[in-house]
Amino acid sequence: KENKRFDINDFTLHLIKSDLPPIFDAAYLDEIQDFSYAAIYLICNIAGKNSQNWICAGDTAQMISPGCSFKFDGLKQVMLAVVPGMERKLKNVAKLTVNYRVTKDVLVVANSVLKIAKQYFPSAIEYARPERAENDFGLKVVLCNWNGATRNRASFGTDQALIFSSDNPEKTLSEMKEWIGDHPFILSSLESKGLEFDDVIVAFDIERKAWEINSDRVASLRLLRELYVAITRARRRVVLLIKKQDPSMENFFKMLEYDFGDLVDATTILLEFDGKTTSEEWLERGHELFENEDFKVASSCFKSAGNFSFSNWAMGSNQLKIGQRNEARLSFRTSANFFFQRR
Repeated sequence: KENKRFDINDFTLHLIKSDLPPIFDAAYLDEIQDFSYAAIYLICNIAGKNSQNWICAGDTAQMISPGCSFKFDGLKQVMLAVVPGMERKLKNVAKLTVNYRVTKDVLVVANSVLKIAKQYFPSAIEYARPERAENDFGLKVVLCNWNGATRNRASFGTDQALIFSSDNPEKTLSEMKEWIGDHPFILSSLESKGLEFDDVIVAFDIERKAWEINSDRVASLRLLRELYVAITRARRRVVLLIKKQDPSMENFFKMLEYDFGDLVDATTILLEFDGKTTSEEWLERGHELFENEDFKVASSCFKSAGNFSFSNWAMGSNQLKIGQRNEARLSFRTSANFFFQRR
């Protein structure tokens, strides 16, 4: 209070104490595992309370946001606190098991990761069931040697992404930028949540012990969740980079119930990724992400389009979103300057 700095939890608590009346007839909460219980309590009080018209969708296997400790049983307790006596309506949880986005092979690998997570961390992965895919393009998920793949410069378009996780994220990010340039979609697992691409390169540079899955090892649970998120961002194809000198990583992929075959030469695959992308395509992608409030990634897309006015505008929106008001003012000013220079 002294520094006049507040986070989203302070804001939520203030609204709860304000005892707001119901405002909306219903609420749809997607990615419910990323909500705090206080935020859920607030939303259920102001939306759909009278009719209990709430739809909540989530996946505890994707719970990688810092500070999240969501459980569906906790969700039920929150709803009972909003409307006591509604136990009968909370008995069943519907399982959505048909995946209309990813292809068969991608989903087989994702389901295998999920199976290991449930085997070693049964209380952390709730209600998860293997999914089946509607699409099958016959494209295998492949393993590529990390050093071999990154030896030659590659070029990605608007529908390709590189998703990484690392014990040294700055070092890995720098290495990836040397490989594919300052591409907008070099993303951490957390940054990739909610996004989807045709093709995804997964580059995990994690300590050896995390790959040696152990139920007492929190790092292993985080690895499995992040890997599951990264793999399921792909609509069509996944390429997994592995460090050949790390036997623990190789042994992990052998645990998965999938025939990866031998290590694949990345050259041919990356040639398929290589495509000329116009500034108009990056601009369109940026607007799409901006509308979805993925401001930070949208800013990078606008930058790739050569539109620095929109890039700073999106960056300012992201800074405002996370409470950096002074930085946001500077970004908006810079955006305005670029805008009038273009005119």
